[in-house]
Amino acid sequence: MFKTLLTGIIALFALSLNAQYLLSSEFLGQETKAQLEARFGLDLRNGVKKYKITYMTTGVHGQPDTASGLIIVPTTRLDGQLAVVAYQHGTTNGPDDVPSRQMSGLDESLAYGAMGYHVCAADYLGLGDNEGFHPYIHAGTEASAGLDMIIAMSEFIEDETGEPAFDHLFVSGYSQGGHAAMALMKSLEQNWGAIYPMTAATPMSGPYSISEVMFERMIGDEEYFFVSYPIYAMLGLQEVHGNLYDSIEQVFKPAYISAIDAFYNHQVNLAELTTFVFAQLLADNDSTFMRDLFVDSTLQEIESNSDHPIRVAMRESDTYDWKTNTPTRLLYCTADDQ
Repeated sequence: MFKTLLTGIIALFALSLNAQYLLSSEFLGQETKAQLEARFGLDLRNGVKKYKITYMTTGVHGQPDTASGLIIVPTTRLDGQLAVVAYQHGTTNGPDDVPSRQMSGLDESLAYGAMGYHVCAADYLGLGDNEGFHPYIHAGTEASAGLDMIIAMSEFIEDETGEPAFDHLFVSGYSQGGHAAMALMKSLEQNWGAIYPMTAATPMSGPYSISEVMFERMIGDEEYFFVSYPIYAMLGLQEVHGNLYDSIEQVFKPAYISAIDAFYNHQVNLAELTTFVFAQLLADNDSTFMRDLFVDSTLQEIESNSDHPIRVAMRESDTYDWKTNTPTRLLYCTADDQ
């Protein structure tokens, strides 16, 4: 108890010393209750206003950085209270396929907003306005981008209404966002609980076990359509750790290198990379096992050495092996084949 209180006091002191997190806000438009009911085919509570914000966060190497995200403000509040949902979006097709561009994550954010919740949806590092390559499934930067978005939203609300605190904070996310939601939950609960206590959380269909379930799927004998995911994971974790490999040619076979380079340099999107890699795997192997992407000797090293840098980086981004005190419901969609 004392440790939690002390952590909260330190965090509050740190916030008081720092400049404002919120850098800018841009009104994106308004959707009426009738428009949202037509969009979703549901009876809803209210319309919403949409804003893009930019805010201060921490970059992949610990440096001060700028990120973007979407804020949804309901026209009427849920039971008159200021209830906030921090929504974490799923895997996107590229840097512009994000909530602040009103693309991926928009529908989910609007749905929450139409039920009376304020919503903040971070774009994540390497996406939206943030430069560089997205550190895909890296728990630490998912958590920091989400946390700093919450802080920026609290400043946005205080600027708009004068209210300094939320009545309720909920955390949710889907697919990659389920993983990001779990990472954000852990950071909030262990470091920020005294300032931003969570009411409840609902991570959905997330890859919480990167080093075990995802790793076994990556090297196993199960065919898969979304064969670009291990490529995205290796590139993303390398972006943060820098020691997974010396060159991408050490990890992946020559047939895939040009497409991987094009994806890393934002010349093709994730869907285009997936289509190419799937077709190439099928042509080369008459199957789509993800293990066939890897250089054979490298795959053997990764499999045999649990302390290989790739295995260590994957372990560090696991988000399941901890105990939460927040009321939590894990949801899974049986039709989700990703």
